[in-house]
Amino acid sequence: MGKVKYKRVAVIGPNAGELHLGGYSSKPGRGASIFKGIKDKLGSGARSVYAEGCKITEGSPEWDADKVVLGDAALNAKRIAEAVAWRRRRTS
Repeated sequence: MGKVKYKRVAVIGPNAGELHLGGYSSKPGRGASIFKGIKDKLGSGARSVYAEGCKITEGSPEWDADKVVLGDAALNAKRIAEAVAWRRRRTS
């Protein structure tokens, strides 16, 4: 891949840490999350970290679940603070 341009990369967002594919057929048999794809592309030349930032819904992400519980505002505030803290860290 050549020389890595970035030393640190923070991937932040509720959909970046887990694999999300459409629900138009059965459960997916393979794939990669956005974070894993970025981490794999960067390789060992850069430090990559993930923070959820917030949750769109609470609970376990069951592929075919009908019950939806919106993200808890107080917990989301803590999750966002954690994501912001990554920007302030200076370790590589």
